[in-house]
Amino acid sequence: MLKITRIITMMLIIVTLTLYASAQGMMGGSSGQGSGSARNGAGGMGGGSGQGGMVSGGSGQGGMGGNSGQGSSGMGAGSAQGGMMGGGSSQGGMMGYGGYQLEQNLVLPMITVGQGTNTTTFTTTLVLTNLGDAERMGWTSPQNLLTTGTIYFFKQDGTRFPVQVNGAAAATEYGFSLNASEILNLELASAGPDILGWALIDVDENTESGSVWGVMDGESVIRGGRLSATVFYSLNQAGELLARVGVVASKYESQRYLTSVLAARLQRNVNTGVAMVNISAQDISVDIRLRDTQGQILVTKTLLLKKGNQTVGFIDELFTGAVPSEFQGALEIVTRDEGLVTMGLLVSQGILTSIPTYTYGQWSMGSGAN
Repeated sequence: MLKITRIITMMLIIVTLTLYASAQGMMGGSSGQGSGSARNGAGGMGGGSGQGGMVSGGSGQGGMGGNSGQGSSGMGAGSAQGGMMGGGSSQGGMMGYGGYQLEQNLVLPMITVGQGTNTTTFTTTLVLTNLGDAERMGWTSPQNLLTTGTIYFFKQDGTRFPVQVNGAAAATEYGFSLNASEILNLELASAGPDILGWALIDVDENTESGSVWGVMDGESVIRGGRLSATVFYSLNQAGELLARVGVVASKYESQRYLTSVLAARLQRNVNTGVAMVNISAQDISVDIRLRDTQGQILVTKTLLLKKGNQTVGFIDELFTGAVPSEFQGALEIVTRDEGLVTMGLLVSQGILTSIPTYTYGQWSMGSGAN
């Protein structure tokens, strides 16, 4: 419970020093598997002196000040890129937590919904954009460019939590339907206390004949490839907008998340951590390693993350007593299991933000190796 209080407080720009001293991690292991490569992460924003920062972490595409792994950056929800007509077909894949499809679906590893404090309020807006472009994709029909799906909201322990969407009655899921190039703005609010968790955007796959969008970069465009999802957090004080930041969803791909690597630093008022969510239907295991600037492994820890669970930890918590007071190096999250999605975190001067995370799959010699 302390862990949940800590992260919510940091995300809501509320008294970072208090939460940082009191909270302890309920850290569990995690894992994921992959063979591709992608950069995840986005920049963050912070409140004023003595306040915490709002997480702007995301993965896959750049948010405000973030890196981009899918060719979209800035505070927008993303824009469609030109695709090539191809003969690809819908793909199957393993079923994840709750019986939902894992492959090519979108994941928000960290999301908070609430109201804030008496003096500082924040709003959470989820923006969905259908990347289909009828003018540029003349080989398919407008009906085939229609994108539908469901957003599921989960707490850190994997249980569902109710969210009010655009003022409607609170529900643990929300269905959507978007025509080509259509943009949907969803204002999210908590029906009760502020809640930290994660979200799955399950995009329907139309398997009817002729429904294929085409091919981009040699791969069929299916599920999450059809949609852009961005969460905007807006911080307000005394009725005035102080700052806004965007968090972009990560598209899950099997054989891609075997290893996650991020720069790690521990200094005065600076600390590095990671958020992890297990979207698979099985408990998964992960080895967390800390390397120094010479590439030497300083310490390793094996953890377990239960199915549907999300957890957050900073390096001084993950490796209690094993990290020097002044440290620079890298944090590695290594696994052999499917289902992990990670997001790097950095707290500096009381401001919490996300940092880029590089993910890749299993190494092999390859045909051109010497």
